[in-house]
Amino acid sequence: MKPLFWIVLTICVSATAAERVASLSPNLTETVVRLGAEDQLVGRSSACDYPESVRKLPVVGRFGVPALEPLLATRPTLVIAETLRNDADAERLRELGVRLEAFPAVTLDDYFRNVVGTDTPEHPILIDKFLEHAVEVDVDALSDGKEVYVAGIMEHIEEAGIHSGDSACVLPSFSLSYDHVALIAAQAEALARELKVVGLMNIQFAIKGDDLYILEVNPRASRTAPFVSKATGVPLPYMATQVMLGKTLDELDPWSMRRGGFTCVKEAVLPFQRFPGVDIILGPEMHSTGEVMGMGSDFPEAYYKSQLASGQDLPQGGNVFISVNDRDKPILPEVAAMFADLGFHLLATRGTARYLRERGLEVEEVLKVYEGRPNIVDRMINGDVALVINTASGKNTARDSKSIRHTAVSYGVPYCTTVAGAKASAIAIGKRREDTHVESLQEYYAREARG
Repeated sequence: MKPLFWIVLTICVSATAAERVASLSPNLTETVVRLGAEDQLVGRSSACDYPESVRKLPVVGRFGVPALEPLLATRPTLVIAETLRNDADAERLRELGVRLEAFPAVTLDDYFRNVVGTDTPEHPILIDKFLEHAVEVDVDALSDGKEVYVAGIMEHIEEAGIHSGDSACVLPSFSLSYDHVALIAAQAEALARELKVVGLMNIQFAIKGDDLYILEVNPRASRTAPFVSKATGVPLPYMATQVMLGKTLDELDPWSMRRGGFTCVKEAVLPFQRFPGVDIILGPEMHSTGEVMGMGSDFPEAYYKSQLASGQDLPQGGNVFISVNDRDKPILPEVAAMFADLGFHLLATRGTARYLRERGLEVEEVLKVYEGRPNIVDRMINGDVALVINTASGKNTARDSKSIRHTAVSYGVPYCTTVAGAKASAIAIGKRREDTHVESLQEYYAREARG
């Protein structure tokens, strides 16, 4: 039995040319899309209707039954199916020089029995669970082995799954409930005591609904320690050094030094302008080369300042282009409505435009790169786009999405590659229209003293 994962080797782009793939099985069609090779699909069976984007492909047969004339009209180099019901069809395709690969459905039991083996305890199977639309939280804590000081609970702007070094984060959190914050603090203290940490430690959590997940525990100083020190007025590296030299937290009393009454945002500095060939989509690999910090009386002001500091000047009006993957569409209408309420004009490609119109938003439809001229890239080059919101499902994105993001970097168009980042940008733009002010770090610290 040929395992399903061999489809990776079959449909991946070679060093010389891409395949033209016709799929006669819904699960194989979805697998090709998930692998980032949707642009290689040229035909589908009538049963292949997910994701929605494949419905535009011509129907070239039923499940396991090719319709030879429409199939051959697509000029396929490869036909994939779980099985062909008629051996004569398979023979005819081979006679015509079309490669045929069959991937029989493999159950989990089949996989472990035939691929992994059941008598291999030295080769354990590790299973990861991916959390979609989960909130990631960074926690810095200081412990002397007995007492624990939770220095900072930082809420990430970007969802869990993006490297923490590339994510913006907020201190104090702006959307977490009191119960979530209390639970996170309690878990951080328990972990520090259980691990007998003496010094600094960093913990990364994720919140999905009411569930709290522990992603990482690092008994060391993190890149966020300088940020938390400035955001709270407590010199964490100095305190950690004193603790490791034998001082107790009761002696040092970091709780009495803590300052508050303002919001701080840490934002990553990304070097994409210096590396124009690199895709700007954020993921688990770290891209940032530095960090900046914005401070304000509330989250919108602090986030706006952090964007200015990182080199992204958010627009006050104009056209906002929106193109997102299917996973992000359920949360898109809220964000699009925020920009519309701010007076921005919405632009979108056909699928996204239709989705937003169905939910009561006015959207102008624009052409994708391969659909003709003038397309969205033309409008960006002509200075007709003030902000780009573009999300993708991975590195192997369609050529039009990559060209959009490349153009945004080349022509200095502000961009958001996550819906969460776009939402934060809309909030910040609204704040920018109000009065903002600049104060020194010492002036922020003095706020409590002024009452």
